[in-house]
Amino acid sequence: MTRIGFITGLRSEAAIVDAASGALSRPHRPLIHCGGAHAGRARAGALRLIEEGAGALVSFGIAGGLAPKLASGSLVLASAVQRVGESPLNIDLAWRDRLCARVGGDFNPELGDIAGSDTVLQTVDEKKGLFEATLALAVDMESHVVAEVARDCGIPFLVVRAIADAAHATIPDVALVGVGKKGEALPLAVLRRAAFSPRTWPALIRLGGSHKKAHDVLRRFLGVAGVGLAFE
Repeated sequence: MTRIGFITGLRSEAAIVDAASGALSRPHRPLIHCGGAHAGRARAGALRLIEEGAGALVSFGIAGGLAPKLASGSLVLASAVQRVGESPLNIDLAWRDRLCARVGGDFNPELGDIAGSDTVLQTVDEKKGLFEATLALAVDMESHVVAEVARDCGIPFLVVRAIADAAHATIPDVALVGVGKKGEALPLAVLRRAAFSPRTWPALIRLGGSHKKAHDVLRRFLGVAGVGLAFE
């Protein structure tokens, strides 16, 4: 039996995987690493999961929207991982297609490329620029480095992401203090900053709503797909 390793950026994303696998015996549970929205920690975590026995890797969690057509809560199953000026990184398309077939009665996932970034894209212009450069549907901070690890180690790789902030949405500066190095949420840090920036409150409220919508989609998705994600 192949154990799957899930790489997330946020502890809340890792908790979704953990909850979905709660009924499984330990040898059948997936391995999980939360990188704290940091590419270097995601890479190190992916390598560690392989050392612990993972025979396939999944980049799992929320993402920023790049394609204007995608609203918050859209589910993306990637076709490849794009990096500006570099060759695309491959996804195991046979695995992706089996997963699509399993969830097809409940979900209609978006199929297309996802872009990798080492930093958060905060503005509409930043997202537009990356979309024009890559034509990727979404962007996250883990998939590109996990794809490199999977390629170098010769193991299957998949990306499952739900759009949080859409292409037209901005992320205010005060929100950037809301994630700790271990991927934990730091709401009090955000509130302390926001107290001095009342103009950011509407954007923060919208961002919170879009994050909840994306997390809910990921939770429902694993409820249908199972944590094995149709790997065979």
